[in-house]
Amino acid sequence: MTQLTENFTLEELIVTSTRYYNVPDPTCVSHLQRLATNLLQPLRDHLQRPLFITSGYRSKWVNGAVGGAKNSFHLTGDAADISFGKDCATCIKAAIYAAAHLPYSELIISKRGMHWWLHAAYAPESTKHLFTFEEYEPKRR
Repeated sequence: MTQLTENFTLEELIVTSTRYYNVPDPTCVSHLQRLATNLLQPLRDHLQRPLFITSGYRSKWVNGAVGGAKNSFHLTGDAADISFGKDCATCIKAAIYAAAHLPYSELIISKRGMHWWLHAAYAPESTKHLFTFEEYEPKRR
């Protein structure tokens, strides 16, 4: 295991459920390191609970397979999606704390059905600064 911070490893930030190649280059690894150091670890420390990362770095193939944005911060190792399951209160608490106390480029609270996620990105060279909420409706067949 490659430890990035006390509680985050490189391996957990590059895992994918797709069959596609997902190994970051050294620049992306350094971006994952600063994401974990500046945003993920302080958030975990504040919440005093583990964070379940569902997506971190994504190669262009993985990003395409999961329907990610073409300019996603995941492509450069600057973002992670954190699952809070059905725990709406902790997801919102995490987002508000991060917005008030931590450096970020994007904080997006997402609700899909009964599940809550927080997309957290940190890319200091970016001028983007977004804090928002998105709700996804299931597609009707």
